Amino acid sequence: MCRYNRSLSSEREIRSLFENGAKNEGGVEFEKKLLLEGGAVYIADIYCGKELKLPKLVVPAKTVIELKRNLRYDTLYRCRELFERLKKNPDVEHFYVVCTERYFPGSYADKYKEGEFRVFSIDALFDGSSLPQDTDKTEDIEGLSEKKSPEKTKEELVNEARIVVLKQKSTLFLGAGVSIDAGLPSWDKLLKNMLEYGRRENLLEIDTDIDKVYPDIGKQCGNSSIIMARYIKTALKGLRAEDNFDKVIHHALYYNKRREGGKLVDAIAGAVKRHGRTHTNHGLESIITYNYDDFIEQKLDQLEVPNHAVLGSSRADADKFPICHVHGILTEHYYTQEGSKYEPELILSEDRYHEIYREAFHWSNVEQLHALNQTYCFFIGFSMTDPNLRRILDIAHGIGREKKKELPHYAFMRRETNNELSESQAKENIRIQKEILNNLGINVIWVDNFDEIPKLIDEIFK
Repeated sequence: MCRYNRSLSSEREIRSLFENGAKNEGGVEFEKKLLLEGGAVYIADIYCGKELKLPKLVVPAKTVIELKRNLRYDTLYRCRELFERLKKNPDVEHFYVVCTERYFPGSYADKYKEGEFRVFSIDALFDGSSLPQDTDKTEDIEGLSEKKSPEKTKEELVNEARIVVLKQKSTLFLGAGVSIDAGLPSWDKLLKNMLEYGRRENLLEIDTDIDKVYPDIGKQCGNSSIIMARYIKTALKGLRAEDNFDKVIHHALYYNKRREGGKLVDAIAGAVKRHGRTHTNHGLESIITYNYDDFIEQKLDQLEVPNHAVLGSSRADADKFPICHVHGILTEHYYTQEGSKYEPELILSEDRYHEIYREAFHWSNVEQLHALNQTYCFFIGFSMTDPNLRRILDIAHGIGREKKKELPHYAFMRRETNNELSESQAKENIRIQKEILNNLGINVIWVDNFDEIPKLIDEIFK
């Protein structure tokens, strides 16, 4: 996290600077109303209709100036999104964000030193300095300021996590293990189900038993689940292959679902009901899920907890608990009479993964980076081996990852056993895995059985 503060600068000083610069040329307006498509109105903090020469900066004509005290990943993303909408207005060609404090690494800020969309520190307007330099900023929690010992017990980590929940903002990250616990298939079983259904419905050209053809397809795809999903997507027949792909996924996902739900879903929904306070400085701020199903939403509805699925650029209603589906959503009742208000935009095949991860400021990356940098996160149902997740964790840990400081996040993981290894080798493997995850900013709460995790969630979020 980076912090910069110029104590003498203020919005009043900036306005005065633009007023003085426009005395001769004019063309500067404050609280300028600009039309967006659909008839909506955006009010610009400052608008330069003509080129304006400031002492340290030349502002081109048709430029919107947005003033921000705190500039974070999500704020920057929304400003860029706003500019894309504003560009359709012939009166707007440039968008400049002026900030006092920013909370992301300089490598991101450097991307916006030039071009139509630019980011400046306040100092850049007064003395021509660059964007704020990176500085470390950590927020210690009372009782957690001492360096963590590598021998910290599970009980001690659980107690620390409980303090985090009571004193700070937190976020739940949900992986496939949550859905599997609720009766949905694993990745491997999902792909097999997709092939079986596609063959049965004559959507795929497969004339061999799935159990025989599946290993060969896996070998061709390097045993990568996302490459195999792309194989299935490419193999689908017909002009509506994309619609068929969603239908194949839906059937493969839900057709054999257990009706009783899962203990993890119950525990997570209970935690939200007790601690889902989005308007205070502590408690659960949101859920970020990698899963396609809407089981959490269904359970929260049963508990009468207002909730809203966040997809793409849509924002959660202010009075509803947000559940961000960063890989899309395909609700259980999408193809039934009950229907769904959410259109499936699934990230499953390799090509879709490439789309979101080649764009650093894709909304899903922004949501995750915001949570990792601004809240204490709990990872539930993850193996923590997904390279895309690890890349985001590495970025978020960023500047301070090599410095000895408080590790802010927690992951529940089962301790794997291998009877073919000696006890000392098994312990060494666990030690190395723990160290790697610590270097990604993760405290590991080890369990011997998955059934322990719902109880630990209840204990931490009681």
